[in-house]
Amino acid sequence: MNEIADHSLCLARIKSAFEIFDHTGFVRNALLIVLTIYCNVIRIPHACLLSSESTIRERVLTIHGIESSGDWQEDVARAFAPHFACKTIKYPHYRWLGPLKLLLEPYVFLVLGATAAVVLFLKKYSSLTGWIVFMSLFLIAYFASYWRRSCAFNHILKQVSLYAKPDDQSETHLIAHSLGTYLMGLALRKRANIHLGRIVLVGCVLPRSFPWKTLTALSGTGYRFIDVRNEVGRKDIVVWSAWAMSWLIRGLGVAGLRGFKGEESFIHTLSTPGLSCPLGNSCSAKIHNMFSEYLGHSDAFVGSGYAEAFWLPYLWGIEPEEYQQFRLSCKLAAGLERPWSAGARAQGHVDPRLIAVENKLLGSSWRWCNGSFAQYVRQEVASKKNVTGQELDQLTALAARGVWQVIHLAAQARLNRQERLSVQLATRQTTLAQKIGFDWRRHRVFSNAELVYDPTIDQIMEYLDPRSAVRWSVERLP
Repeated sequence: MNEIADHSLCLARIKSAFEIFDHTGFVRNALLIVLTIYCNVIRIPHACLLSSESTIRERVLTIHGIESSGDWQEDVARAFAPHFACKTIKYPHYRWLGPLKLLLEPYVFLVLGATAAVVLFLKKYSSLTGWIVFMSLFLIAYFASYWRRSCAFNHILKQVSLYAKPDDQSETHLIAHSLGTYLMGLALRKRANIHLGRIVLVGCVLPRSFPWKTLTALSGTGYRFIDVRNEVGRKDIVVWSAWAMSWLIRGLGVAGLRGFKGEESFIHTLSTPGLSCPLGNSCSAKIHNMFSEYLGHSDAFVGSGYAEAFWLPYLWGIEPEEYQQFRLSCKLAAGLERPWSAGARAQGHVDPRLIAVENKLLGSSWRWCNGSFAQYVRQEVASKKNVTGQELDQLTALAARGVWQVIHLAAQARLNRQERLSVQLATRQTTLAQKIGFDWRRHRVFSNAELVYDPTIDQIMEYLDPRSAVRWSVERLP
C-alpha cells in the first residue's frame, strides 16, 4: 500500500508541475502514460523526471561560405538545439560579389580607378599610359584581395578561438561550407592552438592533398581533430570553379568534388552518404569521403533533413546507418505496446513478439557499443548496481526496455516540436519587401531568437542520443 501511495503521490506531483510549465499538454500526457504503465518496474525519483547527471554540453560551430548570409546555419541550429549548443560563425567580407572579391578588391577600382580616370581625362595622357594604369590597377586589386582574405580569416579566428581550445576538443565540433572550409583549413594549419572534435565539410574547397597528418595535437599524441566527414558532391560545379582559380589563390582545391587523397589507413572513401565503414571497429581512418552522385554545392542545406539524418548521429560518434537500425528496433518495440500491456505484465504475461524484438535489440552489435548492445547496457548497469549473474541479466533486460521507451517518447517530442516551429514560421511577420520578393533574405531568414521553444520538450529530445537514453534508463532502475 505504501508503494502504491508513493506512486500516486509521484504522479500527482508530476501532473501539477507540468500543468504549470507544459502549456501544450503533450509532454505531460506522454510522460504520465509511460509512468503509469511502468511505475511498477522503473521507479522515477519525485524531484527528477529527466536525467540528473552533470554533463558538459557539447557545441557545434557552423561557418558559411561566400554569397551567403548563412541561412542554413539557422536551420541547423533549430534542429540541433536540443542536443548541442550551436554557435553560428559569420563574416561579412564576401556577402556580395564574393567570387570577384576573392580575385580582385573592388574598392581599388572604386577609389583608385575613379581617381586615375579623372586624372587621365584632365591631363589627356596617351592610350599607352591609360593601358599601363589599367593593368596596374588590376595588379593592385589582385594583391589587395589578400588583405580582404586576411581580414576574413582574422574575423573567423577571433570567434573560433573562443571555443576550439585543446581542453575542449572533444566538446567542440565543426560544420563548414565552401569558403568556410578554406578559412578553417588555414586556421588549423597556422594556429597550433585550434583543436576541434568531429568536422563536417560541405562543398569543401581545400586541396585533395591537404596535410591532415601534420596537424598533431599540442599534447604530442593524436591530432588536432577527432575525425573528418567530407561530403563529396559529384555535381558541385562551384568547387570545380574554385580549383580553376587555384593558380591565382593558393590553397584552393577540389576535395569537395573528388575527395581527399592519402594513405588508405588514414583516408577512406565510401560510395554513399549513409554507408558505414566496412572495417567497423577495426577502422583507424581519420577522414571519410562520403560520395553522393546527386548533391550540388549547397543541396545538403535544403531543409534540415540531411543534417538530422547524417550529421547528428555522426557528431554523437555513431554511424548514421547504425543509428537508423537502432531507431527502427526501438520503433518496432514501441509499436507492440498496448493500453493493456501493463496489466498483462502485472499478471505475469508478456507479449512474445515484444520479447523477440527486445532480444534482437540486445543481440545487435554496433560500432558505437564496441560490441553488442547487451554488453554495453550490462556495463552501464554494473557501474551502478552491485549485482551479478541472473539478477544482472534481469536488470539489463529491464534497462533495455526503458531505453526504447524513452527513445519513443523523445521521437514523439521531436514531432511535436517540429509542428510547433512550423506553425510559428508560417505565421511570422514579413516585411513588404519580402512579400513582393525584393528582399535578398527571402522567406528562409528567421532568427531563432524570435521563436518560442518549449525547454521541456527540448530536454526530452536529448534522449534521442542512444548513450543518453541508456544512462537515463539505468539511472531509474529499482
